Amino acid sequence: MMRILRPVSCMLLVVACGDGNKLTPDAAVVDAAADAPDNDIDAAVDAPPDAPPPGAASRVWAVGDWLTDNRREAGAFASDATLPFSTATPPPIVVPGGAVPELFDGTGATANVFDARGTKIAFVADLTVDDRFDLYVANADGTSPTLLVTGQTGIEITSVALSPDGSKVGFLMDGPVDNGFDLHVVATAGGAPVKLSPDRPVGSLNQDLQDVFFQFEWSADSKFIAFSADLTENGFDQGYVVDTTAATPVAVELLTRAEIATQATGAQGIRGRLPLDSANNIYFRARITAGSSQFVLFKSDPAGVKTQVALPARGDASAPDIGAFGITPDGTKLVFSADAPTLGTFNLFQQAVTNPQAAVNLTNLASQAPVIIRADFTTPLFFSPDSTKVATVSNFSATVAAPTRMEPHVVNLDASGTRRLFTVAAACGACDTEALAWTSDGATLFMTGDVLTNNETRVFRLDPAMTDQTPAAATDVPTGGDVLNLFVIAP
Repeated sequence: MMRILRPVSCMLLVVACGDGNKLTPDAAVVDAAADAPDNDIDAAVDAPPDAPPPGAASRVWAVGDWLTDNRREAGAFASDATLPFSTATPPPIVVPGGAVPELFDGTGATANVFDARGTKIAFVADLTVDDRFDLYVANADGTSPTLLVTGQTGIEITSVALSPDGSKVGFLMDGPVDNGFDLHVVATAGGAPVKLSPDRPVGSLNQDLQDVFFQFEWSADSKFIAFSADLTENGFDQGYVVDTTAATPVAVELLTRAEIATQATGAQGIRGRLPLDSANNIYFRARITAGSSQFVLFKSDPAGVKTQVALPARGDASAPDIGAFGITPDGTKLVFSADAPTLGTFNLFQQAVTNPQAAVNLTNLASQAPVIIRADFTTPLFFSPDSTKVATVSNFSATVAAPTRMEPHVVNLDASGTRRLFTVAAACGACDTEALAWTSDGATLFMTGDVLTNNETRVFRLDPAMTDQTPAAATDVPTGGDVLNLFVIAP
C-alpha cells in the first residue's frame, strides 16, 4: 500500500527542541503584537451581514461515497444553488456516473483520484472497462472525458494534480515495482507519460514500500513540481523538484538522505506539502536532527540551494516548532504557525517571501495550558483568492474543557483580527471540521466536516464574515458515507 500521512496524535504534539540544520537563516523574526490591532478570537474582522450571501456562482465539486456508501463519485453544483442536495436528488453533474463506473478507491480515504482546476477536471475511473481504472481529463463541467493513460492489471493510478494552466496532469502510478509509486506527468492534449521521480537504488530493500508522497505541488507557472519521497531508503523522506518543461526532466534533491538523521520514532525527513512562491522557491518542513523531534522550516531555490527559515523567538530563548504553513495565491507571502512566544501555543505568522524583515504575529493567542493550540498540522491553510485572508482548521478557540475540537477560523493577513465561523456542539463528541475552500470572489467558504454526525462528513456553506453562524448544509450523506475531497473553481 502507498504510504499515507495520517493525522495521528504523535505528529501533533509539541516535542523537545533541537538546534536544527546549520544553514544560513532568513532575516530575524519579531512579534509585532504591540503594533497590531486587537487579535482576540472573534474580534470584529469585518462588519457582519444579517445573513450569509450565496457568493458568486463558482462550481463546487464534492468527492466521496456521499450518494451511495462505499461507491466513490464526484458531484458538482453551483455555489449559489438552493441547498441542500440529498442522496435522492443529487447535483446534476456526477462523475463518472452511470450504473457501473466509479472513481478509483483502492488506496483509502485520502487518495487524490480527482482534481478540478480552471477549465478542466482530471480523475481516475473505470469508464471504459469495469474495474480497469484509467486516467481521464474532462471539461470543468464533467463533459467530454478524454482517456489519457490506460490502466493495467496490477498497476494503479492513485493521485492526480492538474497544472494551474491545465496543460498537464501529474499523477502517481506503480509499475516495475508493485506498490512502489512513482510520479509521472502527461499532457492533457495527449501523448506519452513521462516519469519524473528518480529510480530506486539497485538492490535496495523494501522497494514496494518506497513511494512518492501522495501530495505534490505545482508552481504557479506550471513549470515545476515539488514532492517528497523515500526512494533512496525506505522511511527517510527527501525533497525533490523537477522542471517538467525540460526535454529530459531530472529530479533535483532539496533534502538529501545524508542530511536526515535516524529518529527513534516518527517522521524522518520531510512531512507534508512543498508549496512554491512566485519566484519558484520551494518551502518544506523536516525533522533532520538526531535525538530531536523538532521540525525545521526550509526554503530552497529550484537548483537545490536552501536556507533555514528563522522562526519567532520564545520568551525563554528556546527554539519553537513549525506547524502548518503555506504560500498566498499571489506567491508573495509565507504564512506559518509556530509555538511562539509560548511553548504549546501555535500562533500564525506572515512575512514577505522576498527581503523578509520580520514576521507579523497574526493571532496573538492566549495560552490555554496544558492544551496545545494549533492549526491542523496535516491540513493545508486555505487562502482567499485575493491573498488577504487565510482560513484554518484549528482549535484556536480551545479551552481546557474542550481542548481538541477543530473548527473553522478566518484570520486576516493584515493582523486585524481572527474569527471563528462555526462552533461544533459539545454533544457531537469527536466531530471536526476537515477542509475548507473559497469561492472565486472570496465571498463564501465551503466546509467539509462530520459536525452533525460523527464519522459522516458533509459539505456546508459558510459566510467568512460571520461569527459562530449556523452553516447551510449543502449535501446529505447515506449512513457511513462521507465527502472526502472538496474543490471550488471559477465557472
